[in-house]
Amino acid sequence: MLLALCFLSSGLFSQTIYVDLNATGTNDGSSWTNAYTDLKIALDNASAGRSLWVAMGTYTPSPSDRAIFFEIIDDVKLYGGFLGTETALAQRDYENNLTILSGDIGVLNDSTDNSFTIIYSEDVTSATVVDGVIFDGGNANDGNSIHTAHKKGGGWYNRSITSGTVSNPIIRNCIFRNNYADKFAGALYNHAQTDAEASPVIINCLFENNSSDERGGAITNDGDSSPKIIKTTFLYNNSSEGGAIYNNGHGNVVKPVIINSVFTGNHAPDSNHGGAIYNFGKTGGEASPTIINSVFNLNHAGHGGAIYGIAVDFGIVTPKIINNTFYKNFANQNAGAIYASESSYGNNLVTVFNSIFWDNDNGSSGGPIFHFSGTDSPTIELNSVLVDTTNCSLLHHASTGLLNCKGNMLYELDPTFEDAINGDFRLKQNSPAINQGDDIHMEIDICDVDEDTDVTEQIDIDLDLNGRFDGTIDLGPYEKVGGLPIELLSFEARFDGKKVALNWITLSEIDNDYFSIERSTNGVDFREIAKEQGAGDSEMARTYLAYDENPHAGINYYRLKQIDFDGSYSYSDIRSVEVRSGVEVSTFPNPVATELNISLTEFDERTIDFEIYHISGKRVFTGTADVNEGLVVVSLDNINNLQPGQYLIRISNTKAGDLYGSFVKVRL
Repeated sequence: MLLALCFLSSGLFSQTIYVDLNATGTNDGSSWTNAYTDLKIALDNASAGRSLWVAMGTYTPSPSDRAIFFEIIDDVKLYGGFLGTETALAQRDYENNLTILSGDIGVLNDSTDNSFTIIYSEDVTSATVVDGVIFDGGNANDGNSIHTAHKKGGGWYNRSITSGTVSNPIIRNCIFRNNYADKFAGALYNHAQTDAEASPVIINCLFENNSSDERGGAITNDGDSSPKIIKTTFLYNNSSEGGAIYNNGHGNVVKPVIINSVFTGNHAPDSNHGGAIYNFGKTGGEASPTIINSVFNLNHAGHGGAIYGIAVDFGIVTPKIINNTFYKNFANQNAGAIYASESSYGNNLVTVFNSIFWDNDNGSSGGPIFHFSGTDSPTIELNSVLVDTTNCSLLHHASTGLLNCKGNMLYELDPTFEDAINGDFRLKQNSPAINQGDDIHMEIDICDVDEDTDVTEQIDIDLDLNGRFDGTIDLGPYEKVGGLPIELLSFEARFDGKKVALNWITLSEIDNDYFSIERSTNGVDFREIAKEQGAGDSEMARTYLAYDENPHAGINYYRLKQIDFDGSYSYSDIRSVEVRSGVEVSTFPNPVATELNISLTEFDERTIDFEIYHISGKRVFTGTADVNEGLVVVSLDNINNLQPGQYLIRISNTKAGDLYGSFVKVRL
């Protein structure tokens, strides 16, 4: 089971600092108009508990000094993707409003004078968040420097240097591209000193075209560093050892968790190791990743086209590979998919569950799995695995080590992917890999990948975030749920007076148990508010209608969760509705002689402005009053010459705009 926890920070946005390089105001960060124009200054001035909203544009740490970087301290949150007019975090669009943190300083488009590293973090907790930004063009190429940040971590250098501390920021919705390091980690270097930890949580990110000369084209995990990597893609990264990731367990414990991720086209040279991942355990240290619901496709190295691991001098390398697909990975010399090496009392045990190995290759001897050791005996165990050979012995040509093909092996059965050539490894309806796995091997969902707040259950979703069956599941990262459970023609949400109407139309349904209607106030965290029974099996169009009787004031987000009889589920697209505050006004007593009470439902304590008008339209009084528990008291005795008659009162400063009431003034 996974032993480390994922810390996902929700964040509060009450203390916002605004950054927009095109702002023309007072440059103090107090609003979009008065936003900081320099992100470096904004970060340097940010104290713990503050959030930075950064508008689209390209920001550099310095005009020309390569040694200067952005630094983010503990409990500071940096959000990119804003246009520069938003009033809520959910309104940003980081996919189109690109916020770029660039190392391209000095001469434009000349990488030789770029920043050594773009951003630096030290001893920060999971209260530190960077979300929706692009790290581009860091160049840590000073290999002889005494400063490690000049030669490691071109995009981000994350370290924990104090004993007993952590450096575990949350990195979400980010892109690392075109970063380089002379030594380790072109994109992200995680380094922990003795008795410390550097384990960021990386969610929904892309690492593309990053490189290093020695270790980890994208990421190097050094010291006690065990990041959680979720819904992340590694594309065309390269290094001498570990094209995408290098896990360095030399006297340390490195146990990253990788879930719902994709490794494509990563590369180590023809005489080197680990096209995608390199695991190194030495001197009692450990490098043992857990990899779940992921794809390894077209990765290349000399040894271990996808994964290479070596355990020496009592080192430990025990990766767990669960529901993965390995396709067309290539080794120029040995082991098209996985290479395991062990010597000097090391322990290298690779366990593989519910996975598919198809059309992997190497240039000399061996098959898709090759294991080799100089003195000891590494082991690879396969459980419920589909391979493209006729028997277990054809999977390796090594003179040492043990390949143990255990229960439920599927030999030489084409998995029938939907479109493997174009990277679609979903299973067709007739695939022999359907229902051939066992969820007993699945890990506990401590990272709450399915966002249902339950971190004690097993991971029960696939790479598409669709639900898996209980008990028997499919091989590989994708679950085939029969035919399409429903064919959804439309899903709409609209504000209807005091409630939100939600209606949807299905053209057909298969094994459809019910719909769960879910609502969120931030577009991320959803909760069920209603259920509607499904039709089971239906080939005719059906219309559904449900109501949210108590929507929140402001923007509400809605989605459908469709649940089959077997418990599997899928989600609709998200719809949003803006709801104005449902404030109602009543006046009493009415008629009134001396003291008028105004009741405002669903209203917090605050001060309001009000105006009193005679029925003829003449304004007779303007004032302010406090709202206490939804009640305003106006003394009519303080209003000079207010004659008996009918009056209107207009109330301003409300979330719902101007509100109106009426009363009749009488004499005592």
